[in-house]
Amino acid sequence: MKMNKIKAIHIDDEQDSLEVMKLLLDRYCPNVDLVASADTVDKGIELVKIHHPHLVFLDVEMPGKNGFELLEAIPTVNFHTIMVTGYSNYALQAIKYSAIEFLLKPIDSEELINAINKLDPKNLLEDPRLANFSGLVQKYATDYSSLIIASSSGYKKILLEDISHIISETGNYTIFYMLNGQKEVVTKPLSYFEDLLPSPQFCRIHRSHMVNMARVLGYNITSGVVILPNGIELIVSSRKRGDFRRILNVN
Repeated sequence: MKMNKIKAIHIDDEQDSLEVMKLLLDRYCPNVDLVASADTVDKGIELVKIHHPHLVFLDVEMPGKNGFELLEAIPTVNFHTIMVTGYSNYALQAIKYSAIEFLLKPIDSEELINAINKLDPKNLLEDPRLANFSGLVQKYATDYSSLIIASSSGYKKILLEDISHIISETGNYTIFYMLNGQKEVVTKPLSYFEDLLPSPQFCRIHRSHMVNMARVLGYNITSGVVILPNGIELIVSSRKRGDFRRILNVN
C-alpha cells in the first residue's frame, strides 16, 4: 500500500452494502485502500484493533449492537468516521449535529467522492468531531442547544441561541451570522439547515435566508422587513409572510 493511501475498513451487516462499497471505492476512490470489512460490531471492533485504520465506514443500524455502540466501545477513537445509514431518524439528526460525514443508502458515487475529499490528508488519525458524539446520540433533535459546524477555520461548536440569522450564498455556501457580529461560513446548502434546525425557532423567510425567531426585534407588516440585532434588516418573501406572521403571532 502506498503511503498516501487512506486505510479504511467497512462495518455493515448487509452483504450487498459491503460489496457495493468495495466496487465504488475501487472505481471512484483510488486513494482509499479498503483493507477489511465486518458484518457485526464486535468483529468491527477487532478489525479496528488489528488494522488501525485512518477511516471507518460505519453502518448506523445493525442487529445486536449499532454503530454508536462501536464508537463507545473504543477507548480512543483515533480515526475518521463516515456513517452509513438508510434511516432518517434521530440517529441521522445526531450525525448532522456533529457535522460528521454520512452517506444515505443506496450510496451515491458523487456523495462518496465528496465525503472522501473532505478528509484532511495531513491528519488522518483523529476526528475531533467525535469527542462529544456519544453524548449526542442519546438525545433527540429537540434537546439540542448547540451544533458543531465545519467552518472555514475548522470544526466549531456554536450555541443555537447565539445565531442571529443564516444566509445562503451561491455555490452551496451558507453563512451563520452570530449575535457577537462574527460570521461562520459552512459548505452546506441552506436547505440542509432548514431540515436540521428546530422549527419554529428557526424560520426560513426567503429563498436565501433563515432567522432565529428569538432574535427578531421587529417586523414591518407593510414592507415585510424583519429587524434583527446589529442593525440587520431582511425581507420576508411574499409567499412566506403568512407563515412568518403566524409564528410571530402578528395579525
